[in-house]
Amino acid sequence: MQPGRDGRRDADLRARGYTVLHFTNDDVMDDAEAVARAIEVKIEQLRILALQPRQQLAVALEDFGQFIGSMLRHVACILVLE
Repeated sequence: MQPGRDGRRDADLRARGYTVLHFTNDDVMDDAEAVARAIEVKIEQLRILALQPRQQLAVALEDFGQFIGSMLRHVACILVLE
């Protein structure tokens, strides 16, 4: 990354409403899946922020419900295996 030039470019893109993410060449070459996940997470964060407050709460509750369900399945598997 070239701080001066990159910083100016990033500031210009952000001023135009874009979100800027940075990944090194090594990140992309060594773990492209992690880079893709990071992009997916950012897209989801931006999607939730774009929702109305009531919709944000509904999405958060749905995500929390899925998380709890996943944890319960995990705990049940541990109990069965032990």
